[in-house]
Order: sequence, then C-alpha cells, then structure tokens
Amino acid sequence: MTQQASLQALKILRIDSSGRQQDSVTRQLTDALIAQLATQQRPLQVTERDVAPGLPVVSETWIKANFTDPEQRSTAQRDALAASDAL
Repeated sequence: MTQQASLQALKILRIDSSGRQQDSVTRQLTDALIAQLATQQRPLQVTERDVAPGLPVVSETWIKANFTDPEQRSTAQRDALAASDAL
C-alpha cells in the first residue's frame, strides 16, 4: 500500500455564493486553493455547493413533508424536500 493510499482524504466543502460565474474573484481564489491542495500527497474529497441561485424557502409544504414518515411521502413531498436533502 502506498503512503497516499493509506492517507484519509481531506474533506473540503466548497460553498460558492457569488452571482458572478466567470469573473468572481472568490471563485478564482477557491479554484487556486483547491488546485494547490491537490498537489499535496493527500487525496481530496471536494463537495461543491453553489448557493448563488438562491436556496429554497422553508414553507408549510416543506415542513409537512419533513414531518411525514419517509415511507409515506408523496411524490410532491419528496420533490419539496429534494433540495434540502441534497444539501
């Protein structure tokens, strides 16, 4: 087993919030940081979330779906929870 294979992956949660997709300085800095970390001997596990488009609002529909047993949820309830489940 190589040394890199025996190292646990460095877990990174990247959260982008700038509405600027191509000219965002913070996105560029984050890209550079992750690229630099990738050159190290430790594997990376990067989870990316872009919240610039906005987050779903917690509504009465979402609350009812959340408090419904997962096995009993309707398609509409599963749809209402999809974004928060992904996050």
